[in-house]
Amino acid sequence: MKDDELALFVSNNWREENDTDYVEVLRAEPLTLAGMGIQIKPVMYQLATQTIVNGEPRTMSSPCGLNCSYKISFVGPYLSCNNTDFDKVSPPLNRSAVVLYALESNWTVTPDADSSFASTLKSFEMKNAEVYNWVRNDSTNTVQLEYTSHVLTCSPRRAKYHVVQRFHNGEQSSTVTVGDVHDLVPMDEKLYFSKNNMTQAVVDAIRDRNIMALIMAMTKGISGNSVPARGLTGSTVVRDNLLVQSTRLFNGFSDTWEGSLTTSYTLFTVSEEILNSMLANVTLSAINHFQLWPTLVNVTQQDVRTQYVWSRPLNLLLPYFLSLGVALPLAILGYWSLRQNGVPATDNGFLQVAMTTRGNYKLDQLAMGGCLGGNHNESAELKNLEVQFGELIQPNRSRLDIEPNHLGSPTADVRLAGFAPKDEVAPLLVGKRYGKLCEN
Repeated sequence: MKDDELALFVSNNWREENDTDYVEVLRAEPLTLAGMGIQIKPVMYQLATQTIVNGEPRTMSSPCGLNCSYKISFVGPYLSCNNTDFDKVSPPLNRSAVVLYALESNWTVTPDADSSFASTLKSFEMKNAEVYNWVRNDSTNTVQLEYTSHVLTCSPRRAKYHVVQRFHNGEQSSTVTVGDVHDLVPMDEKLYFSKNNMTQAVVDAIRDRNIMALIMAMTKGISGNSVPARGLTGSTVVRDNLLVQSTRLFNGFSDTWEGSLTTSYTLFTVSEEILNSMLANVTLSAINHFQLWPTLVNVTQQDVRTQYVWSRPLNLLLPYFLSLGVALPLAILGYWSLRQNGVPATDNGFLQVAMTTRGNYKLDQLAMGGCLGGNHNESAELKNLEVQFGELIQPNRSRLDIEPNHLGSPTADVRLAGFAPKDEVAPLLVGKRYGKLCEN
């Protein structure tokens, strides 16, 4: 029997382990109000406090992949509660410091005739005050409160938990359903057990004591009295039990009592549903944190794939095909124009540069001035010269600087194209001949 698997402290016998007839016997004490702080392991109190403040159970890493789910069933803690309302009137209270318990929470006990310290736990009781009227007496500087005391009495029991654990992209979420509620076995006597006498009755007693340990750990954080710190007309900040105002039970973060006759003075919302929700979160935190109770379950794994669905395909297809219908004829027209008007050219070649910069006197003269190359040989006039490619216009010279060609044909109808200043070029004409008449 491993003590790590028990949520409550157990003591072993005092005999020496080297005795020949040694058998480890563990002892669990009766669960009493006096021993509540020492019978439960501190780690359980810490885990329960963290859980009820966060408002959700502690999570664990996925045992089955990033996207998967599985279902587990087990017996866990439960509180069966009855609510009773009492209309009350407070005694005259000093107006400068009205003291009225907004919430009173604690365990009731079953009295023990032999010892008050041996009184065993009976039920958990919460009294929630809701003030609906107050009567002021100016002559005595006092006030009397008329209020309803909502008394919630909860008995510890056990129930069947059905939990669906889901992991989406590695993040855990849980869905809990509870049913089949039963009473716990009596815990008013000491329980002795060892590995040699693990009968069903002993197993049931250990199970219910661990269940009770979870209930005690959760209720300890919300036990005590809560009082408004600054009287009736002050801010509704709770003193004494500070932990309870960090849980789902407390409404004071958003509600303040203004002191008017029609304003409700309710700092807390207490119900069986909220308490069992907090208790379920503590139970799941213990399972996720300690991971001491392995079991076999069927796992459903989800293989997430991105799939696009067109909810309104016309909104996509209509503008797409309209754009295609306009662009395709323009592309065909552009290709035809290029075939009709274009001429072959060489990219990034020295000959291409040399052939397209011949024939303009002004450009030749400016370029010759920087024949050695380098930025420092470039004249300012050459840098600022705006040039354009087209048919060179040079009325005082022959278009090719020769009279006849080597075949004896006139050259008047042969034109020269190239780069020149913008005012010395004309647009190229389709069907005209530019350059040499024939190749050698």
